[in-house]
Amino acid sequence: MLRSSSPKIHGIAVTVALLAGIMACVWVCWSAFRTNGTFGFPLDDPWIHLQFARTLREVGSFSYFGREMVTSGSTSPLYTLLLAAGFFLTSDEMVLSYLLGIAFFAAAGFVLSRITQGLLKHQPVLFAAGIALFMFEPRLQWGALSGMETTLFIFLLLLTWHLYRIRSGRWLGLTAGLLLWTRPEAILFFFVLAIDTAYHKKWARRERPQKGLHPETQPGQRWLYSALLVAGLLCAAYAVFNLTLSGSLLPNTYAAKTRYYGTGGAGFPAEVFRWLASGHMPVLAILVAIALLDVLKRIVTRARQDYLVPVLWCVGLFAAFWQQLPFLYQEGRYLMPLLPFVILLGIRGIEVAVTEGERIIAPLRLLHIRTAVTAGISLLLVAQFVLAGWERSALYADYCKYIGDRQVRTALWLRDNLPQDAVIGTHDIGAIAYYSGRRVVDMVGLVSPDMIENIGSFEGLAGFLRRHHVTHLAVLRNWFELANQNPLFQTDEQSPEIMEVFAFDPHRSRFTPQNASRLTAQGLHLLAAGQVHRAGPLLEASLRIDPRSARARAAISRAYLALGKTAEAEREINAALTLQPDSWEARRALGRLLVMRNDTDSAIAVYRKIIQEDSTYAPVHLELSQIYLNVIRDTAAANAHLGRHAELTGKKP
Repeated sequence: MLRSSSPKIHGIAVTVALLAGIMACVWVCWSAFRTNGTFGFPLDDPWIHLQFARTLREVGSFSYFGREMVTSGSTSPLYTLLLAAGFFLTSDEMVLSYLLGIAFFAAAGFVLSRITQGLLKHQPVLFAAGIALFMFEPRLQWGALSGMETTLFIFLLLLTWHLYRIRSGRWLGLTAGLLLWTRPEAILFFFVLAIDTAYHKKWARRERPQKGLHPETQPGQRWLYSALLVAGLLCAAYAVFNLTLSGSLLPNTYAAKTRYYGTGGAGFPAEVFRWLASGHMPVLAILVAIALLDVLKRIVTRARQDYLVPVLWCVGLFAAFWQQLPFLYQEGRYLMPLLPFVILLGIRGIEVAVTEGERIIAPLRLLHIRTAVTAGISLLLVAQFVLAGWERSALYADYCKYIGDRQVRTALWLRDNLPQDAVIGTHDIGAIAYYSGRRVVDMVGLVSPDMIENIGSFEGLAGFLRRHHVTHLAVLRNWFELANQNPLFQTDEQSPEIMEVFAFDPHRSRFTPQNASRLTAQGLHLLAAGQVHRAGPLLEASLRIDPRSARARAAISRAYLALGKTAEAEREINAALTLQPDSWEARRALGRLLVMRNDTDSAIAVYRKIIQEDSTYAPVHLELSQIYLNVIRDTAAANAHLGRHAELTGKKP
């Protein structure tokens, strides 16, 4: 490999990689805008930070609504403070979030270049490859455009490690403290650095300092004491901040999420393995494995170890989430801070593979051959990452549309249709709070700490909603299904997740047990696919859990209708209407029954009554289009209802 590289070459490589990565992010964002017709975020959480930041900017209080909900409900207080400062410059939440995300992404890439420059001396090909892989990793681009603190955390994470490597005491303490103010996982990274320090102090063989050796090998502990002092002050301030606002050392979001999501996790290791080794990652994963073997070998031989921190961080973060939050979703955003370290290990894998290969393959001992092989592997990896970013840009647009069609659309409906003093109970508090302008009550405890002890108890939840004087609920049906009550508003009925708004009546509103709701949803999915015989047992199981669910009885009546069992269907329809006389789904099933009995006029009257109550209930328009097309032979009327159905669902007729 090349044995010399000037600072100018390094500078050009870094500049080109950073600019290319920034342009790739801009392109992904612009592509999503062209596809969806609006800017958006791929998840709901960014608006939580924005809501805190806007309130802080407007009333000077770290609260979620005016001065009424003061709480440490932001997982990243530092990011929230930066957003609040940004609101002095612009009121556009999208532009502000994108700029911060991309800026910290580029800053993280620059810090990574300084780290790789120290690790990969005289190897410009590997140096350039590492920066390029980081900037073109599609999930990191997703994170930069997510409106979250992800790239800020990665930037501070890499900067902390860099300052630790060069033994810059006070700056290390400052950065480490800010890292904790960005995400609580920083505590784990502190343990990683402590283990690395202990390894090189107590276990690794002493090596005589050499002229020009990296500063981290030089003696003296003064840098460490100053780092600990500064970091300790900032960490103490962080604890006081959380204790004052919510009575806990960590943000109450930590307790809420671990309480709500902390069960399960049997399949988590396999999911993480696929996340790290599939798609554009297999070649890199093999190289990482080579690097891991080299790390183990050096530990056994008590050699100096430059890559112990990346290994410990990756293993530790995976283990922590497996234990506390074993869910890999939203592009694996919680594990994204692993990716720069995985990339570094992959680059190290190339170095080890080529070095070891020299012993077996004689031509590799020639400089130009080694350089060509290294460049070839590096180019292959970079090409895979660039291609993956191109292909996955549409995925980012899909995520943004998914959130926009549910949370944002619901928030705008709440803003336009509910009184100013309405109190909204919801589990997705981001966009709904930010755009509705209404006070929200958090049903999963992220900004309502007193809800955390009630997680998992519908009785406790109902009491919590009553105490907070909730007037309306905005919930995804698969999270919280309200039994025997028609929604005031709902998003596309045909979508996998349906957001619904209900008036909350403390005496009437009742939640369906989640296992029963899940079985009903699965049964309805199978019914829609025409698999009636598989749907029936699931719906029967749902009714055994919750026999007072009008929705489940309406669903099983549809199964009976599909089998031609009209008597059984009529029995279930009547049972559903007894439980909920205004049930749209039960009356929709009744319409089908009337059509089967050739009573078309009565069926149309039933459907029209539903439309009078809510013209946005899309399935009724589809039912009417079928009647007009197949029974009455009125093509114009059929097309009108089919067009209305397409308008409501966004699906072409």
